[in-house]
Amino acid sequence: MTHPELALERILAAASPLEAETVPLEDCAGRALAAQVAAGDDLPPFDHAAVHGYAVLPRDVESASPEYPSPLKLTDWLRPTGTAVPVEPGSPVPEGAEAVVGVAEAQPETDYVRILEPVLYGARLRFRGEDVRRGELLFEKGAVLRPQDLAVLAAQGLTGVSVTRRARVAVAACPGASHDAAGPAVYAAVESWGALGQPRGTLPTGEREAREAIAAALAASDVLVLAPRLAESCRESASAALLSLGLEPEFWGVASEPGNSFFFGRCRGKLVFGLPGPASAALIALEEFVRPALARLHGRGASPTAYPQTGSIDRELYKNGAKQLHAYARAEQDGAGWRLRLISAYRLGLSREANALAKVPIGPSRLDAGTTVAFRFL
Repeated sequence: MTHPELALERILAAASPLEAETVPLEDCAGRALAAQVAAGDDLPPFDHAAVHGYAVLPRDVESASPEYPSPLKLTDWLRPTGTAVPVEPGSPVPEGAEAVVGVAEAQPETDYVRILEPVLYGARLRFRGEDVRRGELLFEKGAVLRPQDLAVLAAQGLTGVSVTRRARVAVAACPGASHDAAGPAVYAAVESWGALGQPRGTLPTGEREAREAIAAALAASDVLVLAPRLAESCRESASAALLSLGLEPEFWGVASEPGNSFFFGRCRGKLVFGLPGPASAALIALEEFVRPALARLHGRGASPTAYPQTGSIDRELYKNGAKQLHAYARAEQDGAGWRLRLISAYRLGLSREANALAKVPIGPSRLDAGTTVAFRFL
């Protein structure tokens, strides 16, 4: 059995970022930049008013008050003294403007406006380049774009950027006696992580037919995920078909519960994952091992999944001391902290009640009720 940390290291070593493609901004949320982006323009691109009001020179209104307002002549451009220019929010201010007085502090008349309060230099003004200077680095390569990041790029006049291509993930179910519960869930998961899911249905039972189906799936994808279980013996059609297609196994079985039958290898240049069963166990392996690989393929940094929370288990727990354990749990908070009601990874029906995943490292084989373990919310 391969140690879980070593298994993930081998997976990530085999997963290199995919090639770049230029995508419209509206399709870039959640995508990783394939190259750094620098500002081509100042932002704002010109000095402009932040409010509806009047562009003025502060020295003209330094003694203004409601009792003794300062009268300024309305003009289209600022003169050295005694004038004001009406401005709108976001509109350019006239050359030489040093401040803007809001309409609430002014009394307009036909040709004049009376200013009721003094104003400081720069008040209600947004100066050219005060947000971003031309040539400034906006985003590093690998930055995952958020909606606010897209707004920054759009303000630079960009309509699209170069991002790492989305991985094509073929999801195929191995033959079994029951309904395919894992396939639809795996497909939905990889789609939610930014990949392009490609459902392939259930593989045929015959070796030749299975080989043809797998060859077609590999040709159309970057990653092949077999669910809910890859054959645990080379006698079964799926594993025999993969081996005949040139499968290069990295490992078969991880020292993790679930994970005995988890498989990873490469075939025809594509990553191949075989998930353990049943569906609830398959989804744990998918989170722990496939999700980081997809992050790497998508040009993001990839690392082991973090378990930042701790909570006490509700019952005595036995496990194989040579294996890491994952268990679904219902995390509920009380006066003493988080309490975890454990749910076996093999209890698919009960997994719908889980809102957390607990992790117990290799080592202990028995944990008393109340023992603190690491967990993360799902």
